[in-house]
Amino acid sequence: MRLLLLFCCFSSLNAQSVLEFQQYINYVLNYHPVAKAANLQTIRGNLFIREAKANFDPSLNYQNKIKSFDAKTYYFNQFADFTVPIWWNFDIKSSWERNYGTKLNPEFYTPMEGLFSLGISVPVTQSLILDARKNAVQIAKAVSKMADADRLIILNDLLFDATIAYLDWALAYQQAQQYQQIIEIASKRRTFILAQFENGFASELDTTDAYNNLVNRQIEARENAVFLNYTRYAVANFLWNDDMTPLELNQNLIPQSINSLPLQPLNNNLEWIDQHPYIQKYQAKALQLQLERKLKISKLLPKTLVEYNFLTYPSRLDKIPNYPLYESYKAGIKFSIPLFLRKERADLGFANIKIQENDFTLQLKRIELKNKFLAYYENYQLLQQQLLDVQAAITNYQRLLDGEFQRFQIGESNILSVIIRENSLLNNQLKLWATWQKYLKSNWGALWSTAKLLELFAK
Repeated sequence: MRLLLLFCCFSSLNAQSVLEFQQYINYVLNYHPVAKAANLQTIRGNLFIREAKANFDPSLNYQNKIKSFDAKTYYFNQFADFTVPIWWNFDIKSSWERNYGTKLNPEFYTPMEGLFSLGISVPVTQSLILDARKNAVQIAKAVSKMADADRLIILNDLLFDATIAYLDWALAYQQAQQYQQIIEIASKRRTFILAQFENGFASELDTTDAYNNLVNRQIEARENAVFLNYTRYAVANFLWNDDMTPLELNQNLIPQSINSLPLQPLNNNLEWIDQHPYIQKYQAKALQLQLERKLKISKLLPKTLVEYNFLTYPSRLDKIPNYPLYESYKAGIKFSIPLFLRKERADLGFANIKIQENDFTLQLKRIELKNKFLAYYENYQLLQQQLLDVQAAITNYQRLLDGEFQRFQIGESNILSVIIRENSLLNNQLKLWATWQKYLKSNWGALWSTAKLLELFAK
């Protein structure tokens, strides 16, 4: 495990350096295993297309078989063919074969130089509905779009989890700084009250109140230290280097101030829903299922394959245009159909069910995305006003504390009243940082629900 320096050179072990939020996000996007795995989705989608296009790749085949027994050649067979699938759903095929031997079936005899053929193979029934090879390419393109959508979804979720971890760390650190100030104030106040008690200006109960206030603040600070320690390790989960080694956060590395973290403008326009990766994914899935359904429908028709091959001697290839196509040829037709079509009808039924299930899921996802965004958006607006209210409350509590302390100095109040005023002020200062965190969470949560985090943070 190595210590995370992140563009920083420390002059001493006690120096502190800030891990900027954008630096942190860059590390997550560039080196996190989930981010690297997400980027493989695009490659996966392209491979699906390449695999489907392989149906149009030409093929070359050759075979040679011989049987000899008791010094007699029973047969010697040579065969080579070259097939070119054509985009318009038929194949062009050329072949050469040479067969001879004492035990060879007469129908396989060829001239010693062999026999050349050039022909075409056409499926004439199922292809009336669709071309299976073209259909496979279209399905692969739909699957590729789904893979691209999956990549955006994975990265969007990763960025949201990473930002929430950073926010928790920033809040814990900010509160730790606040508690440090609180404890210093409480300690000085206890020292002051003890001096007042020794001079006869404060009671023993005043010293007890001051001591209890200090102890309670120390307890709260330790609880926050536990939270800070947990959040530091949570942030470290998202930090890796370029050779896939997990990184640790140096104790001297601190987060950016929570109130300096970026906010993005929001509006309640819902036009983004149609462009959301989840919607794009289910729409691509719907296209894939429709294409698969067409393929299932085509299977209800009989299979009919028509072939025609013109035959000639290899030595006469230059004279092919002068040969009548009906004099030397090999042709045929192949027809087959299951009598009850039970499997084919069942497959079509399954395809219809999958289409309906995808439609239901798409409708549900639209509502979920809409409600999730509106929840974050409305919380964002409420917390925006709450921030203003808390800041106003802090100003007022500071004024009350100052007035109470002045009364205490002239003997019109006691230390308990001062501590009560001070606790109200400090609690609201802590609430301010917590509200900032919730405010940022609602802002980034709204962006996450629209799948815009990658677009914004990767700039």
